[in-house]
Amino acid sequence: MNSHRTPAGKKKFITAQTDSVRAETPESVLNRLSRISAFSAAELNKLFKTICAEHPFLEEKIILARMYWLLEKNPDRSGPGNFLTARKTADIENIILNPRNFILQFIASRTKVSFTIDRLEEIYRQINKQNALSVLVDFSQERVLQEMLWWLTQAGLPEYYFLTLSPAEIANHIIINRSYEIQTELCREQNDFFFVEYRTASGLVIIGNSTQTSGIEAKIEKLLEKNTCSISVYKTISGIILYIINFFEKTQAVEEGIHPAFLAKKTRAAIERYEKFYRLRIKSGKNIEISISDAPSTGEKRIMISWLQSGTCLFSRISKLFINYGITIDRKYLVTANGLQTAFIYSLYCPKKQFLKIGAQNLESELNNLFLIPDNFIGKLYDQEKCGVQETLFTNALVQFIHQFISARTPHLELLKEGLAGNERLLSITSFLQRKLDKDAFSHDFIQRTLITYSEIRASLLKLFMLRFNPFSRNRESANIKVRRDLDLLIEENVVTKAEQIIFQYAILFIDNIICTNFFLPRKSAAAFKLNAAFLKTSGYVNIPYGLIYISGSNFTGFHTRFQDIARGGIRIILSPNPDKYLDNSDSVYEEGYGLAATQQLKNKDIAEGGSKGVILLDYGCSRSDGELAFKRYVDSILDLILVRDQKYIVNFREEVLFLGPDEGSAELMDWACERARIRGYKYWKGFTTGKSSRLGGISHIDYGMTTNSVHEYVMQILKKTGEKEENISKIQTGGPDGDLGSNEILFSRDKTIGVIDGSGVLYDPDGINRPELIRLAKKRRTVSFFNKNKLSRKGFLVLITDKNVKLPDGSIAANGESFRNTFHLNPLAKADLFVPCGGRPRSIDITTWQKLLDKNGTPVFKYIVEGANLFITPEARLKLEEKGVILFKDSSTNKGGVTSSSYEVLSGLAFTDQEYSARMIVNPEKPVPEFRKKYINEIIDKIRENSRLEFEILWREHQNTGKPFSELSDLLSEKINRINTDISGSNLFENKKFAEKIFQSYVPRSLLSAAGIRQFCRRVPLNYQKAIFSCELAKQFIYRYGINPGLEQYREYIENRLKQAD
Repeated sequence: MNSHRTPAGKKKFITAQTDSVRAETPESVLNRLSRISAFSAAELNKLFKTICAEHPFLEEKIILARMYWLLEKNPDRSGPGNFLTARKTADIENIILNPRNFILQFIASRTKVSFTIDRLEEIYRQINKQNALSVLVDFSQERVLQEMLWWLTQAGLPEYYFLTLSPAEIANHIIINRSYEIQTELCREQNDFFFVEYRTASGLVIIGNSTQTSGIEAKIEKLLEKNTCSISVYKTISGIILYIINFFEKTQAVEEGIHPAFLAKKTRAAIERYEKFYRLRIKSGKNIEISISDAPSTGEKRIMISWLQSGTCLFSRISKLFINYGITIDRKYLVTANGLQTAFIYSLYCPKKQFLKIGAQNLESELNNLFLIPDNFIGKLYDQEKCGVQETLFTNALVQFIHQFISARTPHLELLKEGLAGNERLLSITSFLQRKLDKDAFSHDFIQRTLITYSEIRASLLKLFMLRFNPFSRNRESANIKVRRDLDLLIEENVVTKAEQIIFQYAILFIDNIICTNFFLPRKSAAAFKLNAAFLKTSGYVNIPYGLIYISGSNFTGFHTRFQDIARGGIRIILSPNPDKYLDNSDSVYEEGYGLAATQQLKNKDIAEGGSKGVILLDYGCSRSDGELAFKRYVDSILDLILVRDQKYIVNFREEVLFLGPDEGSAELMDWACERARIRGYKYWKGFTTGKSSRLGGISHIDYGMTTNSVHEYVMQILKKTGEKEENISKIQTGGPDGDLGSNEILFSRDKTIGVIDGSGVLYDPDGINRPELIRLAKKRRTVSFFNKNKLSRKGFLVLITDKNVKLPDGSIAANGESFRNTFHLNPLAKADLFVPCGGRPRSIDITTWQKLLDKNGTPVFKYIVEGANLFITPEARLKLEEKGVILFKDSSTNKGGVTSSSYEVLSGLAFTDQEYSARMIVNPEKPVPEFRKKYINEIIDKIRENSRLEFEILWREHQNTGKPFSELSDLLSEKINRINTDISGSNLFENKKFAEKIFQSYVPRSLLSAAGIRQFCRRVPLNYQKAIFSCELAKQFIYRYGINPGLEQYREYIENRLKQAD
């Protein structure tokens, strides 16, 4: 039994009175007792003397204590003295001498629960049995009976407690409660108090005072992180709180659902209630589920709450919420429920009248906000009652925004930029250095400390934000000027250092550039802010995106960047394997997303959607399952900003069309996001995500090798130009047989593959890796770790990331498998005709490492590089490799097959009604695949290959004519098409409907246009999407026909000819 310091509660009535008689004379005690009992002083004195004479072995003090305890009439009529008034003196004498039977009978008559004498006898027996093993020395018969009487009839414990616990458990709690009392009494003079913690066979029992609730529950939250358990909490009238914690084994029988050991102690009605709520929790998909109902048998209000385990535990914070509203929770129950993710189900009971203080709608909003509080230094501001929920959430959002975008211009670098004007490659390096300096000077911790330190400024920032974006704010314009002026003055008068001043400048910059936010929605999954991206100029970004959404979650930070109104791109989930990597990721998360979106913008030149990208950075320590939950919160937050039904809570609301796609960590979640959009009422739900399963009409990139169709087309076109046969060339690829690109590269190709690098390790064989074995793994989507080593030649090897000190066939040592894997693409052994990166982190080859792709004579180790993975090679490194003679085609040209497929997947969802879409695109496993679907997919593949050939041809021709690097030409081509696209979209050409329809016929696969009909197509597809199709298709055809640098006259001639064709 362990004890911990805690303030003591009010002592129970009987203990105070019986202890006092030990310090007084018999006459004094009896005179005092006569005033509070049904007996005169003379009657009491006679009774006392009779007992003393007939039973000399009993101490006088014990007799007096028993008389006082048994005969005293309690004000609330709850004591035995209230019921002894009509008894004969002989009966009273016997009761005082042997109080056990009377007290047990008295308890039985006073409890709401039907306590039988046998059950009370068992509790009595268990107390004596268990106490024999404890350290309590004052458990005399009367003490046991006193404790039983108080605990069972006077403590105010609910009926449910007695109905669901065994005599042994109740006895155990009585003993622990007495232990708590003794320790608090012993330390009273030192003003030093305790809560008691007792280990049981099935878990833990804690008894303490209600004023120490947050401390006890913070301790319990640590147990919840690692244990499947249930918690029952009961509060006595004296303020003592009992916590009963039972741990459960994770057996096969409870892989999903609520543990049967918890339900076994519940009533039938409670079991049904919990199981129904659990099913609702699974079905709803909400981050937090709340149910409020009446408990008729007790007249209480029942509040049931469920949330998924995700690093944020609401156990203690919910208690604090009710305390702050002055609501008494006399009992509550929490249980963990297993499933794909662990969930908590929490039931609390409070008086109905008190519940009116908060109300159902306000409670839901408050609980939702609690759920969003992060477990970091900012979250501790709330736990320590230094700021409210809204201030905590807003401050947390400020920290990550400031860290991502803050920039303090360095004069020396600004001077260097002036000298490098016109040299884009070196200018990009100075921009990188500036951002690196900014991240080092304004670390995440420094920004947090600054915002924590200046509490008055922090509160003023929140006031300014709320004034502008709280939909229920009044006098918004006039008050805004005053609050802003006061805020500027606060900063000027209180902030000393230049660095801190810059931090607050960026905090104001954040508020100034918010367009709208979901912050004031009653229910949200994270705080989302749509921003005016123009502020990025202050952070050194040259190309300003069309749209930027920033999402601040309890355990993640997210961004969504798009370069056009109509745009599409994947959502990347970033996990950090160690603290150092998290710091790196935290420094560059927006930059990574921005770079991917910019690349996507170049890549998407052939399709209606411009480039976009979403990134979700999880806090360090988060798991893959946390990533799934963060993704769901991210998606819900974006939906908050675009759903019409939420606009009353969103200042400056504007309906938008957004599309999301798969990327690292999110591919398996596209179905959920699509269905979530449908459930929440997004009218373009069928196209909201791409890469979804065929049961939702999705077109799998993996099954049809959509990205590989374009990547491999480039390989085949290179070999056609150079006169080589695919079977005769050697190849190394990153990305293994378990991935989309990696597996399809194996299945599509016929080369001699000598190296495959994937997440599990490095597979290498200079004689050529056994192709049938590679194909076997690719078809099963298995990593190279499953490769049969017997299929390797004597020169071949397989080094896994878990391996240490592996001796390779050439005698060298791979000391660390993971490090060996991470750098093998730079290893001298990695030499082949063709290198196809199909996976790997961005910047795997950069300006500092590109030379490792040269042999000792300075000759490139690869003749051809066709980038499948995005951003695998930096722009500077590409140019250096091309200078050395490598034929290199960059990602934005080669891997556009995936985005093309996704674009047409979206288009089918926009062009068809739900019923048509179901009949033509959705695959039912019990029915044949729709003929339309098969034909449509084949046409998409043809489009991908055609676009790849067209782009390859123009790049090859321009390279031959100008000598410019392919990677530079690729960017020029994309920029030219996008520029012409923008010019066309700004013109009135689209107003010519016949012309527009002619362009649609060129862009849209014939099967789709035939099935939907041109008229219905134009009615159903959003107007801005139609304009995007029109301008991109017209621009693409023009450039592919006339080249990268056409003249104005050629453009005029082209448009005139197309208009004539339309007529």
